[in-house]
Amino acid sequence: MKVIIKGRKIILSNAPIRDVAGAFLIISSKIDGNEVIFDAKRGQKEYWLPEGVDKKDVEALYLRVL
Repeated sequence: MKVIIKGRKIILSNAPIRDVAGAFLIISSKIDGNEVIFDAKRGQKEYWLPEGVDKKDVEALYLRVL
């Protein structure tokens, strides 16, 4: 699955077909070095970047399933 940032949205190439405990989107920011973690939800294909973080500020974006 590809994960891209378009404007202020994080877009997954495919929407998850079910909830999986331990599926997370992790954003690492250049601004303060902090990571922001979202639960990946069933059927949700788009997520908003956190307030104050733009595409140029994102150092890394991961989709992790534990």
